[in-house]
Amino acid sequence: MQKQEFLDIISTIPAEEWESSLAIGKFKDLRILKVMTRFFSFVARCKVTGSEGSKILFIKGFRNLKNRPQEVLAQKLIKDYEASKFWYQHFGQHTEFAVVKPVLAIPEKLITASEEARGENLYQLILENARFYPSADKMAVLNKQMHKVGEWLQYKQSILAIEGETYSIEELVDYMDVRFKILLEDSRRRFPADYRRKILNFIEYNRPALTAAELTVTTNHSDFNPGNILIDNDTVTVLDFGRLVSGSYLLDVCKLHFQLQLLTFKPQYRPSVIGELQKSLLAGFGNPDADDLRMFRFLSVRNILTHLTSVTHFWRNGFAERQYNLWVLRQELKLLDSILRDKKNVQVKGV
Repeated sequence: MQKQEFLDIISTIPAEEWESSLAIGKFKDLRILKVMTRFFSFVARCKVTGSEGSKILFIKGFRNLKNRPQEVLAQKLIKDYEASKFWYQHFGQHTEFAVVKPVLAIPEKLITASEEARGENLYQLILENARFYPSADKMAVLNKQMHKVGEWLQYKQSILAIEGETYSIEELVDYMDVRFKILLEDSRRRFPADYRRKILNFIEYNRPALTAAELTVTTNHSDFNPGNILIDNDTVTVLDFGRLVSGSYLLDVCKLHFQLQLLTFKPQYRPSVIGELQKSLLAGFGNPDADDLRMFRFLSVRNILTHLTSVTHFWRNGFAERQYNLWVLRQELKLLDSILRDKKNVQVKGV
């Protein structure tokens, strides 16, 4: 799909599609406000107007850069759209904990549309307000926002816990082994080979002490990072639900906790400031000490391995990016060491 083709498809979407999907009455007009080009898609911010009102939408068109069969992409689009509908069915009526509302999908055209959600991007809020020595007022606002995000996750857990299922440690180890293979098959990645043994030993040592509560399973976002979260006063809206992923109830909160930790690798974000935000997140989640849980630490290791597979392509980087990513590797290995050293002292709290 080329950009002009994408725009042409938008202009030919039948009026009845908008009338049946949006509370706007009789369709009058669709105006494209902005078009953004992403690696795998085009995204158009549009205003759809009818006789009884208007809506701001994001319309996405998927770019088939890898020349995959059209029917394969169409099936993926349907699956993603159904996942979005699942989340909206569970969160759509909540006033404080929200998700983006899906509007329509046209699989044969590789097009989806969703309503625009109100709010400021949490990642940008943190980048702007947590730098160096933020004021007490700025920290109070950020802590309140992080607490609210934790509450969103706690609410998600309360409605989407999967009764009768137990999280599989074997599945976790298999996931890690895929990452180990990537990290170790090319020595240019500079990942120490002995860490595989250290990590697997750590899991085996602590595994017998896992409680039944720690093995709770829920439906997860799986990419719960601050860039996918909007804050609008007391409302938290989560974006980009591409899949339905069942797994540990700690998966999403641990992912966001780790994404915050990555900011401490930059000199302008002090560990004490980020640590305060992490505590607010966990307090909102209902357990300020969740990061002491064995399962949380297992998932933290998972997050580190996953992140390292994406940043250790040193030979593809320019000089500045290579030096920074080497620094990130060293810091994440230190973080791994701090987790693994606690093998005999991990205390199970809040379960």
